Formats: sequence, structure tokens, C-alpha cells
Amino acid sequence: MLDDTRLVWDLQRANQIAQSFSTSLNLDDIARLATDGLVKQFDCAFVRIWLVEPDRKLLRLAASSGLYTHTDGSFSRIPMGEFKIGGIAQNRISLLSNNLAAESWVRYPEWAIANKITSFAGYPLANSNQVMGVLAVFGHHPMRPEFLEVLLGFCTTLTVALEMASLHQKEQQANKPKSTLVRPSFSESLAYLLGQTTLSILGTERSLSLSQVQLFLNVAEILKTLDCS
Repeated sequence: MLDDTRLVWDLQRANQIAQSFSTSLNLDDIARLATDGLVKQFDCAFVRIWLVEPDRKLLRLAASSGLYTHTDGSFSRIPMGEFKIGGIAQNRISLLSNNLAAESWVRYPEWAIANKITSFAGYPLANSNQVMGVLAVFGHHPMRPEFLEVLLGFCTTLTVALEMASLHQKEQQANKPKSTLVRPSFSESLAYLLGQTTLSILGTERSLSLSQVQLFLNVAEILKTLDCS
């Protein structure tokens, strides 16, 4: 059973990180804000984000915070579908473990033991059409159910921010006026968050700013965790 007090506290801390996304429309900057924020706010051992390359064949390590801050090395480029990170991206399936060293898929269990890495959570950063990347969180202690619940919602907010940054980047490359930037509607983002819930739009839907979208999505996440219909 979830601890409601802890859940609300974790949601508040995740919201502080999400608010920082509005300061940038650069993919790598947003990824770094997310990894830095999770390490600072939740005392994670280290956090990494891989982003899918335009060719959809590789994932590029865009941000790494905590124990490791470099973005080069053997895991800087991961083929789609390979290793656990590539599998999470290809299959869009989350992976959780609170006994990392004992997992058969871990290539170097001695590394996890030596660095006292106990837990792992990997989530696909995906919208309704495609995967944007993968978020991987490593911890020195077992991850609480409340944190995992918040992390799932946080990934939705992060995906929206990355999607908007990606659209902005494409718009810049095409040298189009900034005013023509097409942003995902709030209803589309909300429908993705709520899953099977049926939504109806009455009247004309207007565009919302990134900060407004994040605010409403955070409220929806809170209501969802409280089983509100």
C-alpha cells in the first residue's frame, strides 16, 4: 500500500524538477535538468537518459548525473533493441529491480556490488506515436513504491518536454518562424497519461504553454494516484 504522505511529498519534489523544463527547448539541456534533479531531489546513485537518434537505430547517451557524469564510453551509443536499455526502447516495457547484482541480464554484477548499487528502474520515454528515449535510475537502496509511482508520471511530463524541444529543433532546422511551432495539445497529452480513460472535447481547444501543460499534467498524475475517475 502506498504511503499517501510520502507520495504527496515525492510529487512535490518531482514537480520542482518538471518546472525547470520550461527554461529550455534544447533536448540535451532538458535531459540534464531531469537527471540532475532526480539525483538532487531523491538522492539517486546516478541517473542517465538516452535519446533515440533520428535514424531510429541508435540511442545516444544525452545526460548522466551522480556517480557518473560523462556521456562517452561503452554505453554512449546503444543499438535499438540491444542490451536492456535498447530493449526498453524497442519494446516500450519498463524494467524494475531491487536486487540488481542478482539479475541475469547485468553484464558486470561485481560492479554493482563494488559500488553498492542495489536498485534499478528503467522507463521508456514514449508518446502515443514513438519512443523518444529511455530514463534509467540507479539507487543505493531499494526503491519505494511511492517513488516508482511518481517516477512513472514524471516520465510523462519529461516526454512532453522532450517532444516540444524536438519539434522546436526541427522548426529551427527548417528556418521557419518560431510562431509556427506545433505543440501537442493538452487533451492529447492527458489522454496518453490517463490511458484507457475516455475523453471528450467540448468547444474549441486552445494551445497551452509548456508551464500550463506541466501544471495540469501534474494535477492529473496526483488524481490518478488517488484513483480519481
